[in-house]
Amino acid sequence: MASLRRTLVSLYVIQAANFAVPLLTQPWLTRALGVDGYGRLNFALAVVAYFVLLADYGFNLSATRQIAVQRDDKAARSRTFWATLGVKALLAFVGGVMLLVLVALSSTLGEISGLLALGYLAVIGSVLTPTWYFQGVERADFAALATLLPKALAIPLIVAGVRGPADLPAAMLLTAAPGLLSGLWCLAELARSRAVAMQRPALADLRAALADGWHVFVSTAAISLYTTSNTVLLGWLSGTAAVGHFAAADKLLKAAQAATAPVSQALFPRVSHLMHHDRAAALGTLRRLLKWQGAFTFAVSVGLFVLAPVLVRLLFGEAFEAAVEVVRWMAPLPCLIGLSNVFGIQTLLPLGREKLFSRILLVSGVVNLGLLALLAPVYGAPGAAIAVTITEAGVTALMGWAVRAHFAHRAPVDAARP
Repeated sequence: MASLRRTLVSLYVIQAANFAVPLLTQPWLTRALGVDGYGRLNFALAVVAYFVLLADYGFNLSATRQIAVQRDDKAARSRTFWATLGVKALLAFVGGVMLLVLVALSSTLGEISGLLALGYLAVIGSVLTPTWYFQGVERADFAALATLLPKALAIPLIVAGVRGPADLPAAMLLTAAPGLLSGLWCLAELARSRAVAMQRPALADLRAALADGWHVFVSTAAISLYTTSNTVLLGWLSGTAAVGHFAAADKLLKAAQAATAPVSQALFPRVSHLMHHDRAAALGTLRRLLKWQGAFTFAVSVGLFVLAPVLVRLLFGEAFEAAVEVVRWMAPLPCLIGLSNVFGIQTLLPLGREKLFSRILLVSGVVNLGLLALLAPVYGAPGAAIAVTITEAGVTALMGWAVRAHFAHRAPVDAARP
Protein backbone atom coordinates (compact mmCIF):
# COMPACT_ATOMS: atom_id res chain seq x y z
CA MET A 1 0.00 0.00 0.00
CA ALA A 2 2.89 2.36 0.75
CA SER A 3 4.29 1.79 -2.74
CA LEU A 4 0.86 2.53 -4.24
CA ARG A 5 0.62 5.80 -2.32
CA ARG A 6 4.12 6.77 -3.44
CA THR A 7 3.27 5.93 -7.03
CA LEU A 8 0.03 7.89 -6.79
CA VAL A 9 1.78 11.01 -5.49
CA SER A 10 4.43 10.70 -8.20
CA LEU A 11 1.85 10.39 -10.95
CA TYR A 12 0.07 13.49 -9.66
CA VAL A 13 3.37 15.34 -10.03
CA ILE A 14 3.66 14.07 -13.62
CA GLN A 15 0.11 15.23 -14.32
CA ALA A 16 0.96 18.63 -12.87
CA ALA A 17 3.89 18.83 -15.26
CA ASN A 18 1.79 17.75 -18.24
CA PHE A 19 -1.24 19.94 -17.64
CA ALA A 20 -1.11 22.26 -14.62
CA VAL A 21 2.38 23.66 -15.30
CA PRO A 22 1.63 24.44 -18.97
CA LEU A 23 -1.68 25.97 -17.86
CA LEU A 24 0.33 28.49 -15.86
CA THR A 25 1.87 29.76 -19.10
CA GLN A 26 -1.44 30.09 -20.94
CA PRO A 27 -2.40 33.52 -19.56
CA TRP A 28 0.94 34.82 -20.86
CA LEU A 29 0.81 33.05 -24.23
CA THR A 30 -2.79 34.01 -25.02
CA ARG A 31 -2.10 37.67 -24.32
CA ALA A 32 1.31 37.74 -26.04
CA LEU A 33 0.34 35.77 -29.17
CA GLY A 34 -3.28 36.88 -29.55
CA VAL A 35 -6.16 34.66 -30.65
CA ASP A 36 -4.72 33.98 -34.13
CA GLY A 37 -1.12 33.32 -32.97
CA TYR A 38 -2.32 31.12 -30.12
CA GLY A 39 -4.51 29.26 -32.61
CA ARG A 40 -1.53 28.70 -34.96
CA LEU A 41 0.57 27.38 -32.08
CA ASN A 42 -2.10 24.91 -31.01
CA PHE A 43 -2.88 23.88 -34.57
CA ALA A 44 0.81 22.94 -35.01
CA LEU A 45 0.88 21.19 -31.63
CA ALA A 46 -2.20 19.18 -32.57
CA VAL A 47 -0.55 18.01 -35.80
CA VAL A 48 2.60 17.02 -33.89
CA ALA A 49 0.40 15.17 -31.37
CA TYR A 50 -0.49 12.65 -34.08
CA PHE A 51 3.17 11.68 -34.33
CA VAL A 52 3.60 11.57 -30.55
CA LEU A 53 0.66 9.18 -30.54
CA LEU A 54 2.30 7.08 -33.26
CA ALA A 55 5.59 6.89 -31.34
CA ASP A 56 3.85 6.08 -28.05
CA TYR A 57 1.87 3.37 -29.86
CA GLY A 58 0.07 2.24 -26.72
CA PHE A 59 3.19 1.29 -24.78
CA ASN A 60 2.13 3.50 -21.86
CA LEU A 61 -0.32 0.71 -21.04
CA SER A 62 0.99 -2.44 -22.75
CA ALA A 63 4.69 -1.98 -21.82
CA THR A 64 3.81 -0.83 -18.30
CA ARG A 65 1.79 -4.02 -17.82
CA GLN A 66 4.64 -6.14 -19.21
CA ILE A 67 7.33 -4.48 -17.07
CA ALA A 68 5.12 -4.83 -13.98
CA VAL A 69 4.97 -8.59 -14.54
CA GLN A 70 8.75 -8.78 -15.16
CA ARG A 71 9.92 -6.37 -12.46
CA ASP A 72 11.88 -9.06 -10.59
CA ASP A 73 13.47 -10.53 -13.74
CA LYS A 74 16.21 -8.21 -15.04
CA ALA A 75 16.84 -10.21 -18.20
CA ALA A 76 13.20 -10.26 -19.27
CA ARG A 77 12.76 -6.63 -18.19
CA SER A 78 15.75 -5.60 -20.30
CA ARG A 79 14.40 -7.37 -23.38
CA THR A 80 11.08 -5.59 -23.02
CA PHE A 81 12.80 -2.24 -22.45
CA TRP A 82 15.01 -2.35 -25.55
CA ALA A 83 12.31 -3.82 -27.74
CA THR A 84 9.90 -1.07 -26.71
CA LEU A 85 12.48 1.68 -27.14
CA GLY A 86 13.51 0.27 -30.52
CA VAL A 87 9.94 0.18 -31.82
CA LYS A 88 9.28 3.70 -30.56
CA ALA A 89 12.41 5.01 -32.33
CA LEU A 90 11.42 3.29 -35.56
CA LEU A 91 7.89 4.70 -35.39
CA ALA A 92 9.24 8.20 -34.74
CA PHE A 93 11.46 7.92 -37.84
CA VAL A 94 8.52 6.75 -39.95
CA GLY A 95 6.45 9.60 -38.55
CA GLY A 96 9.12 12.13 -39.47
CA VAL A 97 9.13 10.93 -43.08
CA MET A 98 5.34 11.06 -43.17
CA LEU A 99 5.35 14.63 -41.86
CA LEU A 100 7.84 15.75 -44.51
CA VAL A 101 5.58 14.31 -47.21
CA LEU A 102 2.49 15.97 -45.76
CA VAL A 103 4.23 19.35 -45.53
CA ALA A 104 5.26 19.04 -49.18
CA LEU A 105 1.70 18.17 -50.25
CA SER A 106 -0.29 20.59 -48.06
CA SER A 107 0.00 24.36 -48.33
CA THR A 108 -1.71 24.68 -44.94
CA LEU A 109 1.01 22.62 -43.27
CA GLY A 110 3.70 24.21 -45.42
CA GLU A 111 2.87 27.60 -43.90
CA ILE A 112 3.72 26.28 -40.43
CA SER A 113 6.59 23.95 -41.42
CA GLY A 114 9.03 25.74 -39.12
CA LEU A 115 6.70 25.31 -36.14
CA LEU A 116 6.21 21.64 -36.99
CA ALA A 117 9.97 21.04 -37.16
CA LEU A 118 10.46 22.57 -33.71
CA GLY A 119 7.43 20.72 -32.37
CA TYR A 120 8.86 17.37 -33.50
CA LEU A 121 11.25 17.64 -30.56
CA ALA A 122 8.25 16.53 -28.49
CA VAL A 123 8.10 13.29 -30.50
CA ILE A 124 11.79 12.61 -29.86
CA GLY A 125 11.27 13.38 -26.19
CA SER A 126 8.36 10.92 -26.07
CA VAL A 127 10.61 8.20 -27.49
CA LEU A 128 13.36 8.84 -24.97
CA THR A 129 11.19 9.20 -21.85
CA PRO A 130 10.39 5.69 -20.54
CA THR A 131 7.69 6.66 -18.04
CA TRP A 132 6.14 3.27 -18.84
CA TYR A 133 9.28 1.55 -17.48
CA PHE A 134 9.42 3.53 -14.23
CA GLN A 135 5.70 2.95 -13.62
CA GLY A 136 6.12 -0.77 -14.19
CA VAL A 137 8.93 -1.06 -11.61
CA GLU A 138 7.08 1.31 -9.24
CA ARG A 139 9.67 4.08 -9.56
CA ALA A 140 7.22 6.66 -10.85
CA ASP A 141 8.69 9.12 -8.33
CA PHE A 142 11.82 9.52 -10.45
CA ALA A 143 9.81 9.85 -13.66
CA ALA A 144 7.76 12.55 -11.92
CA LEU A 145 10.86 14.58 -11.07
CA ALA A 146 12.34 14.16 -14.55
CA THR A 147 9.08 15.29 -16.13
CA LEU A 148 8.28 18.18 -13.80
CA LEU A 149 11.61 19.98 -13.49
CA PRO A 150 12.32 20.71 -17.20
CA LYS A 151 8.73 21.91 -17.74
CA ALA A 152 8.84 24.08 -14.64
CA LEU A 153 12.13 25.61 -15.77
CA ALA A 154 10.53 26.48 -19.12
CA ILE A 155 7.98 28.79 -17.46
CA PRO A 156 10.32 31.76 -16.80
CA LEU A 157 11.91 31.22 -20.22
CA ILE A 158 8.50 31.51 -21.88
CA VAL A 159 7.75 34.69 -19.96
CA ALA A 160 11.12 36.15 -20.91
CA GLY A 161 11.23 34.95 -24.52
CA VAL A 162 7.63 35.27 -25.77
CA ARG A 163 6.62 38.91 -26.02
CA GLY A 164 4.48 39.07 -29.15
CA PRO A 165 3.23 37.20 -32.24
CA ALA A 166 6.74 37.33 -33.76
CA ASP A 167 7.95 35.05 -30.94
CA LEU A 168 5.73 32.15 -32.02
CA PRO A 169 8.76 29.91 -32.89
CA ALA A 170 10.20 30.52 -29.41
CA ALA A 171 6.86 29.54 -27.87
CA MET A 172 6.89 26.27 -29.80
CA LEU A 173 10.52 25.50 -28.92
CA LEU A 174 9.99 26.14 -25.22
CA THR A 175 6.83 24.02 -25.27
CA ALA A 176 8.40 21.02 -27.03
CA ALA A 177 12.00 20.95 -25.74
CA PRO A 178 11.35 20.06 -22.05
CA GLY A 179 10.23 16.56 -23.05
CA LEU A 180 13.58 15.96 -24.76
CA LEU A 181 15.45 17.00 -21.62
CA SER A 182 13.26 14.68 -19.53
CA GLY A 183 14.09 11.77 -21.81
CA LEU A 184 17.83 12.33 -21.66
CA TRP A 185 17.66 12.54 -17.86
CA CYS A 186 15.70 9.27 -17.63
CA LEU A 187 18.15 7.42 -19.85
CA ALA A 188 21.08 8.77 -17.82
CA GLU A 189 19.46 7.45 -14.63
CA LEU A 190 18.94 4.00 -16.14
CA ALA A 191 22.58 3.91 -17.23
CA ARG A 192 23.77 5.04 -13.77
CA SER A 193 21.67 2.50 -11.88
CA ARG A 194 22.28 -0.31 -14.40
CA ALA A 195 18.60 -1.17 -14.10
CA VAL A 196 18.56 -2.69 -17.58
CA ALA A 197 21.26 -4.68 -19.33
CA MET A 198 22.66 -3.30 -22.58
CA GLN A 199 21.61 -5.45 -25.51
CA ARG A 200 20.43 -5.25 -29.10
CA PRO A 201 16.72 -6.02 -29.35
CA ALA A 202 15.94 -9.22 -31.25
CA LEU A 203 13.61 -9.05 -34.20
CA ALA A 204 11.23 -11.44 -32.45
CA ASP A 205 11.07 -9.10 -29.43
CA LEU A 206 10.31 -6.12 -31.69
CA ARG A 207 7.49 -8.02 -33.33
CA ALA A 208 6.16 -9.12 -29.94
CA ALA A 209 6.17 -5.53 -28.67
CA LEU A 210 4.26 -4.37 -31.75
CA ALA A 211 1.72 -7.16 -31.36
CA ASP A 212 1.27 -6.55 -27.62
CA GLY A 213 0.62 -2.84 -28.05
CA TRP A 214 -1.50 -3.05 -31.20
CA HIS A 215 -4.99 -3.00 -29.69
CA VAL A 216 -4.09 -0.24 -27.25
CA PHE A 217 -2.62 1.74 -30.15
CA VAL A 218 -5.81 1.32 -32.16
CA SER A 219 -7.72 2.51 -29.10
CA THR A 220 -5.57 5.60 -28.58
CA ALA A 221 -5.67 6.33 -32.33
CA ALA A 222 -9.45 6.09 -32.19
CA ILE A 223 -9.52 8.45 -29.20
CA SER A 224 -7.49 10.93 -31.26
CA LEU A 225 -10.38 11.02 -33.74
CA TYR A 226 -12.38 12.97 -31.15
CA THR A 227 -9.54 14.77 -29.34
CA THR A 228 -6.56 15.81 -31.47
CA SER A 229 -8.52 15.59 -34.71
CA ASN A 230 -11.05 18.12 -33.47
CA THR A 231 -8.35 20.77 -33.24
CA VAL A 232 -6.76 19.89 -36.59
CA LEU A 233 -10.02 19.67 -38.57
CA LEU A 234 -11.39 22.76 -36.87
CA GLY A 235 -8.36 24.66 -38.16
CA TRP A 236 -9.12 23.53 -41.71
CA LEU A 237 -12.89 24.05 -41.46
CA SER A 238 -13.16 27.24 -39.40
CA GLY A 239 -9.72 28.90 -39.21
CA THR A 240 -7.10 29.53 -36.53
CA ALA A 241 -9.27 31.92 -34.49
CA ALA A 242 -11.75 29.09 -33.85
CA VAL A 243 -8.80 26.85 -32.97
CA GLY A 244 -7.62 29.48 -30.48
CA HIS A 245 -10.97 29.51 -28.67
CA PHE A 246 -11.33 25.72 -28.74
CA ALA A 247 -7.72 25.15 -27.62
CA ALA A 248 -8.13 27.55 -24.68
CA ALA A 249 -11.23 25.68 -23.50
CA ASP A 250 -9.53 22.33 -24.13
CA LYS A 251 -6.52 23.32 -21.99
CA LEU A 252 -8.86 24.14 -19.12
CA LEU A 253 -10.79 20.89 -19.51
CA LYS A 254 -7.63 18.78 -19.68
CA ALA A 255 -6.30 20.40 -16.51
CA ALA A 256 -9.57 19.50 -14.76
CA GLN A 257 -9.46 15.93 -16.07
CA ALA A 258 -5.87 15.56 -14.89
CA ALA A 259 -7.13 15.44 -11.30
CA THR A 260 -8.19 11.79 -11.68
CA ALA A 261 -5.67 10.49 -14.24
CA PRO A 262 -2.98 9.58 -11.65
CA VAL A 263 -5.47 7.39 -9.77
CA SER A 264 -6.14 5.50 -13.01
CA GLN A 265 -2.45 5.14 -13.85
CA ALA A 266 -1.51 4.00 -10.34
CA LEU A 267 -4.30 1.44 -10.09
CA PHE A 268 -4.01 -0.02 -13.60
CA PRO A 269 -0.96 -2.27 -12.91
CA ARG A 270 -2.43 -3.38 -9.59
CA VAL A 271 -5.90 -4.12 -10.97
CA SER A 272 -4.29 -5.99 -13.90
CA HIS A 273 -2.40 -8.15 -11.39
CA LEU A 274 -5.41 -8.73 -9.15
CA MET A 275 -7.70 -9.58 -12.06
CA HIS A 276 -5.54 -12.66 -12.69
CA HIS A 277 -4.87 -13.63 -9.06
CA ASP A 278 -7.74 -12.32 -6.90
CA ARG A 279 -10.70 -11.27 -9.03
CA ALA A 280 -12.92 -10.49 -6.06
CA ALA A 281 -10.38 -7.99 -4.74
CA ALA A 282 -10.04 -6.44 -8.20
CA LEU A 283 -13.79 -5.97 -8.56
CA GLY A 284 -14.04 -4.51 -5.06
CA THR A 285 -11.36 -1.97 -5.94
CA LEU A 286 -13.19 -1.06 -9.15
CA ARG A 287 -16.52 -0.58 -7.35
CA ARG A 288 -14.93 1.85 -4.89
CA LEU A 289 -13.16 3.66 -7.73
CA LEU A 290 -16.41 4.01 -9.67
CA LYS A 291 -18.21 5.43 -6.65
CA TRP A 292 -15.62 8.00 -5.61
CA GLN A 293 -14.34 8.96 -9.05
CA GLY A 294 -17.89 9.37 -10.32
CA ALA A 295 -18.84 11.68 -7.46
CA PHE A 296 -15.66 13.75 -7.71
CA THR A 297 -15.75 14.22 -11.48
CA PHE A 298 -19.44 15.15 -11.36
CA ALA A 299 -18.55 17.95 -8.95
CA VAL A 300 -15.72 19.07 -11.25
CA SER A 301 -18.07 19.18 -14.24
CA VAL A 302 -20.64 21.26 -12.36
CA GLY A 303 -17.89 23.62 -11.16
CA LEU A 304 -16.58 24.12 -14.70
CA PHE A 305 -20.04 24.98 -16.02
CA VAL A 306 -20.74 27.49 -13.27
CA LEU A 307 -17.28 29.10 -13.16
CA ALA A 308 -16.57 29.14 -16.90
CA PRO A 309 -16.82 32.96 -17.32
CA VAL A 310 -14.50 33.64 -14.39
CA LEU A 311 -11.95 31.00 -15.37
CA VAL A 312 -11.76 32.06 -19.02
CA ARG A 313 -11.38 35.73 -18.17
CA LEU A 314 -8.73 35.01 -15.53
CA LEU A 315 -6.66 32.53 -17.54
CA PHE A 316 -6.99 33.74 -21.12
CA GLY A 317 -8.15 37.34 -21.07
CA GLU A 318 -11.13 39.21 -22.48
CA ALA A 319 -10.13 38.45 -26.09
CA PHE A 320 -11.10 34.82 -25.43
CA GLU A 321 -14.61 35.56 -24.17
CA ALA A 322 -16.04 33.30 -26.89
CA ALA A 323 -14.33 30.34 -25.19
CA VAL A 324 -16.88 30.52 -22.32
CA GLU A 325 -19.56 28.87 -24.45
CA VAL A 326 -17.06 26.20 -25.54
CA VAL A 327 -16.12 25.42 -21.91
CA ARG A 328 -19.77 25.07 -20.95
CA TRP A 329 -20.52 22.67 -23.79
CA MET A 330 -17.47 20.59 -22.76
CA ALA A 331 -18.11 20.79 -18.99
CA PRO A 332 -19.64 17.25 -18.80
CA LEU A 333 -16.39 15.72 -20.09
CA PRO A 334 -14.57 15.21 -16.75
CA CYS A 335 -17.51 13.17 -15.42
CA LEU A 336 -18.04 11.23 -18.65
CA ILE A 337 -14.34 10.44 -19.06
CA GLY A 338 -13.99 9.53 -15.38
CA LEU A 339 -16.73 6.93 -15.71
CA SER A 340 -15.60 5.55 -19.08
CA ASN A 341 -12.08 5.19 -17.70
CA VAL A 342 -13.33 2.85 -14.97
CA PHE A 343 -15.42 0.83 -17.41
CA GLY A 344 -12.80 0.72 -20.18
CA ILE A 345 -9.17 1.03 -19.13
CA GLN A 346 -9.59 -0.24 -15.58
CA THR A 347 -12.03 -3.09 -16.32
CA LEU A 348 -12.17 -4.20 -19.96
CA LEU A 349 -8.38 -4.10 -20.54
CA PRO A 350 -7.43 -6.13 -17.43
CA LEU A 351 -10.15 -8.60 -18.44
CA GLY A 352 -8.41 -9.06 -21.78
CA ARG A 353 -11.19 -7.40 -23.82
CA GLU A 354 -8.80 -5.21 -25.86
CA LYS A 355 -10.57 -5.87 -29.17
CA LEU A 356 -13.96 -4.81 -27.86
CA PHE A 357 -12.42 -1.77 -26.17
CA SER A 358 -10.72 -0.63 -29.38
CA ARG A 359 -13.82 -1.26 -31.50
CA ILE A 360 -15.96 0.96 -29.26
CA LEU A 361 -13.43 3.77 -29.50
CA LEU A 362 -12.94 3.40 -33.24
CA VAL A 363 -16.66 3.54 -34.01
CA SER A 364 -17.06 6.50 -31.66
CA GLY A 365 -14.16 8.31 -33.31
CA VAL A 366 -15.70 7.92 -36.76
CA VAL A 367 -19.05 9.19 -35.45
CA ASN A 368 -17.28 12.22 -33.97
CA LEU A 369 -15.70 13.09 -37.31
CA GLY A 370 -19.14 13.05 -38.92
CA LEU A 371 -20.59 15.28 -36.20
CA LEU A 372 -17.62 17.64 -36.48
CA ALA A 373 -17.99 17.93 -40.25
CA LEU A 374 -21.64 18.88 -39.77
CA LEU A 375 -21.33 21.23 -36.79
CA ALA A 376 -17.95 23.00 -37.08
CA PRO A 377 -18.60 24.84 -40.39
CA VAL A 378 -21.84 26.27 -38.95
CA TYR A 379 -21.03 26.81 -35.26
CA GLY A 380 -17.21 26.92 -35.20
CA ALA A 381 -15.54 26.09 -31.87
CA PRO A 382 -18.86 25.47 -30.02
CA GLY A 383 -19.79 22.98 -32.75
CA ALA A 384 -16.57 21.04 -32.11
CA ALA A 385 -17.33 21.09 -28.38
CA ILE A 386 -20.83 19.71 -28.96
CA ALA A 387 -19.43 16.95 -31.19
CA VAL A 388 -16.85 15.76 -28.66
CA THR A 389 -19.32 15.85 -25.74
CA ILE A 390 -21.89 13.76 -27.63
CA THR A 391 -19.12 11.34 -28.59
CA GLU A 392 -17.81 10.96 -25.03
CA ALA A 393 -21.34 10.33 -23.77
CA GLY A 394 -21.65 7.52 -26.32
CA VAL A 395 -18.28 6.06 -25.32
CA THR A 396 -19.27 6.00 -21.64
CA ALA A 397 -22.60 4.33 -22.37
CA LEU A 398 -21.01 1.67 -24.61
CA MET A 399 -18.20 0.92 -22.16
CA GLY A 400 -20.70 0.51 -19.32
CA TRP A 401 -22.84 -1.77 -21.47
CA ALA A 402 -19.80 -3.87 -22.43
CA VAL A 403 -18.79 -4.39 -18.78
CA ARG A 404 -22.31 -5.36 -17.78
CA ALA A 405 -22.61 -7.74 -20.73
CA HIS A 406 -19.26 -9.36 -19.92
CA PHE A 407 -20.15 -10.18 -16.33
CA ALA A 408 -23.70 -11.23 -17.21
CA HIS A 409 -22.21 -13.75 -19.63
CA ARG A 410 -19.25 -14.85 -17.48
CA ALA A 411 -20.84 -14.82 -14.04
CA PRO A 412 -21.11 -18.62 -13.65
CA VAL A 413 -17.49 -19.06 -14.69
CA ASP A 414 -16.19 -16.27 -12.48
CA ALA A 415 -18.16 -17.48 -9.49
CA ALA A 416 -16.45 -20.83 -9.71
CA ARG A 417 -13.01 -19.29 -9.39
CA PRO A 418 -11.30 -19.29 -6.00
